[in-house]
Amino acid sequence: MIERHNAVADAVHAAWASTTSTASMNAALAGVQSTSTSRDDNRPPIRHPKENMLAAPNSQRELAPISSPSPIVALPKPLVCGPTAAFPEFQLGNFSHFEGLMGAFIRGTSEHLDCLSVHIYTTYITGQPNSTVHRTGSNAAAILGLMTAFSNATSSRGAPLPLMVSEFGGGFKGHGDPEYSPYHDWLVLREVNGLMADFLGRPRQLIKAVPFIVGKASWIPAQKNNASYPYPFTLWDWHGTPSDGSWQETFLHLHYQLWTGVSGVPVMAATNDANVVARAYVQDEKSGWQAFLVLHSLYDHETIVDVQLVPPTT
Repeated sequence: MIERHNAVADAVHAAWASTTSTASMNAALAGVQSTSTSRDDNRPPIRHPKENMLAAPNSQRELAPISSPSPIVALPKPLVCGPTAAFPEFQLGNFSHFEGLMGAFIRGTSEHLDCLSVHIYTTYITGQPNSTVHRTGSNAAAILGLMTAFSNATSSRGAPLPLMVSEFGGGFKGHGDPEYSPYHDWLVLREVNGLMADFLGRPRQLIKAVPFIVGKASWIPAQKNNASYPYPFTLWDWHGTPSDGSWQETFLHLHYQLWTGVSGVPVMAATNDANVVARAYVQDEKSGWQAFLVLHSLYDHETIVDVQLVPPTT
């Protein structure tokens, strides 16, 4: 753990654990058998990102030397998506904002597109905590639902266009750049993981969703002028003076630590509280019948949940 973060590490981890968690359990305890899992066969299994990378075509992973006599392999055809709306306030002006932007775009271009794209951010306004623009939860669902329904109603394809969320997470607005704070890390983590838990329930609708977390924002000169880091979306921040300092991990690494290894076939996970998102995945017998339970609370306070494992029916 980063030394200068130690004073707040316990508080961040405690808040983190109370909001988003993955629980790994032996699925045999629930009586899960290969012939009786509550699988939705229309939903593809999720895989660790590394598996997807290894499964990529050779042309995406290896580049032959210029002098190689081997024929050049064409790259896969890129997808054409749009309009990548950054601030989808579709409800403004009795939905005139949607009609003038996303609606007009879909009408004019849908026959030539592979998917519709959008950015989804919860936005925190500096000094105005009551002005936060919340996206995670029903607002994000409404944005994606409206895009899907409109493209389905206006397209001649007979089906809605798939969706791509090319950026999602937590953002900040206000005067100047926010100083680095573990609290900002927490706000980004909360939104990134909350939205990801929601997106996992849309495998037939979403073709890709990218959390907005970057490595090092070395393009920002101000970052090396003092120990306060002005770009709150990085895995490493600069601590020290321009001539004497070091890159140190931020808490955003927790996002990848949390989800690493989560994989399997989606199974039924129900909740009687609309503010608690639940997803479940089971690995097959070859993987030892391991199961993963993903929970995310939309409440702003600690949430106690009662997990019940229901034996499958034969």
